[in-house]
Order: sequence, then C-alpha cells, then structure tokens
Amino acid sequence: MGTRQELGLLVLVLLLALPAAWGTISGRHPLSDMPAPCQRPVVVTGAVSAPGLVCSSADERPAGLPPDCRPPEHLRAGTRLVVERTGDMDCRIRIEPMTGAHRLLVDLGIDPNKATAADLQAIPGIGPVLSERIVQYREEHGPFDTSDDLIRVRGIGPKTLERIRPFVRIVKGKTRGR
Repeated sequence: MGTRQELGLLVLVLLLALPAAWGTISGRHPLSDMPAPCQRPVVVTGAVSAPGLVCSSADERPAGLPPDCRPPEHLRAGTRLVVERTGDMDCRIRIEPMTGAHRLLVDLGIDPNKATAADLQAIPGIGPVLSERIVQYREEHGPFDTSDDLIRVRGIGPKTLERIRPFVRIVKGKTRGR
C-alpha cells in the first residue's frame, strides 16, 4: 500500500474512532443523546404547515397539526392523518393507513392481508406483477396465516421469500392499517 493510501486509511480510522473517544473524554457514551425509537410513528399531511412523518406519543399531539385541530384520542402506529380545512377556523382530520413505503421507513412492515398492490411494491423484490398476484391469491384463498404462506403465490420461491420476509408483518386479529 502506498503512503497516500496509508494516510487515507489512518484518517478514516481516526474519523470513525473520534465519537467514541470524545464520549470517553466527556464521560458520556457517544450515542447517549440518540432519541429512543419512535413507538408511534404517524404521517401528518394535507392542510398543515409542515407535512411529514412524525413521532407521536400518548401524551402529546403530533407535530405539524394546526393548533385548532384536535387529533383523535387513540392514534395507532402506522396512521396517516389527513388534515382538511372546512372553513376559516374549522378543520377535519381523516384517518388513513400509512403507505407501504412509509411503513417500511419506520420499520412497521407490511401486512400482505391488508396491503394494496401498490403498497406491496414498496417491498424490495416485489414488482407490479407479483404484488397483483399476492392480492389475487388473498382474494381467492383468504388471508395468509404466516409469511411462509406467501410461497403459495406463483412467482415467490424460497429465495424470494427469504429476501422479502424482513419486510412482511402478518397481523392477527382485528386491526386497522396495512
């Protein structure tokens, strides 16, 4: 390895080690300031000043909602709040499930028993044809009991099933959302 490459490697190692070293010097772990994982991610959209994905807690209203809009009491993870203005001071909040892409972004997974074909396409390795086959199979044969049942869909073999398994969440019982 040339001198220039060795110097570059040394700089890279130092940059990677710097946060841990600073934590040791300051007496704190370098990741101690990282926020806890969001327990209830929701999307706020529509007539809002800052639409987007926010973390909602049980005792706080989701960020981005106008002050005059009262959020529903029981928000679930994976909810999409669509704010509509019905007048100058009146607003209405419509509750919808998050899109498949949003669900994957916040690590909620996608339930093939409830997802649309478009939402299933957010799963890496699932395209338009395969997503339609999943929906068609579900409509003809009923819900999937486990992610292993997806192998019954034409076009999903053992390799594809293993590749998509981390993105699939089968939710048992009566639930809302995807």
